[in-house]
Amino acid sequence: MELINFYRTVWKGGFDGDDTELEALLSRSADTVNNMIYLIGEEVENVSEAYKTKVFKAVCAQADYIDSVGGVEAMNESAGGSVSLGKFSYSTGSGNTVGSGDNMGCKLCKQAEGYLMSAGLLYKGVNVF
Repeated sequence: MELINFYRTVWKGGFDGDDTELEALLSRSADTVNNMIYLIGEEVENVSEAYKTKVFKAVCAQADYIDSVGGVEAMNESAGGSVSLGKFSYSTGSGNTVGSGDNMGCKLCKQAEGYLMSAGLLYKGVNVF
C-alpha cells in the first residue's frame, strides 16, 4: 500500500486504472527491480531508508514503462518480431543493451536504471557460484 500511495501522491504517474490493477502493475515492476538489486542485499519491500526514494521512483518508472508497452498482460506474450517499411525498420526481442537485462519478460527501463545507478544499487562485479 505504501508503494501505491507513493505512485499516486509523489510520482503522480500516468496509470489510470483502479488500485487493484495498479497493485498488480507495481508488484510486477518491483519484481523487475528486485532482480536488478538483489546482489546488493536490498529488496523493494524492505529497502533501507537511505535508498527508499530512489528505489520507489525506479519501481514507479518501471510501472509506467510496463503500462506504456501493453501492461502486465503483454509481459507474458512472446516477444520478438520485426517490421519494415521502406527504409524504416523496427525489431524487438533481440540485442539487449548492457545494463538493461531481460527480467522475466521485461527489460528494466532506462529511467529506472538511472535511479538505481545513481543510488549505487546496480551490481557491477563478477559472481562466482
